[in-house]
Amino acid sequence: MAVHLGQTFVTPQAPGVLPHLWMVLSDPSRGERYLRFAEVRVADRGSLEKLLTTAQLRPSHDLTPDLLRRIQVAVAASKVVPIEAARIPTAQGLV
Repeated sequence: MAVHLGQTFVTPQAPGVLPHLWMVLSDPSRGERYLRFAEVRVADRGSLEKLLTTAQLRPSHDLTPDLLRRIQVAVAASKVVPIEAARIPTAQGLV
């Protein structure tokens, strides 16, 4: 299953696993790396697609363009987001 900018996913609840929201904040057409917002981690395309295919992630509602932009700006400007993650929206020209 292919992923796209603004798409969100939820980790289904399981024993010992709380539901978790994932958001694709970087452009899949511009590279293999994606931002996962919460701890703001970088995930690669193959890993996300595998999690979707194996139902370890469940698709949810896409972000609105306005909300996506606000989150991208916040990630890029944050002093607590890892630099590797904070640089991706700017490097892709999204902010």
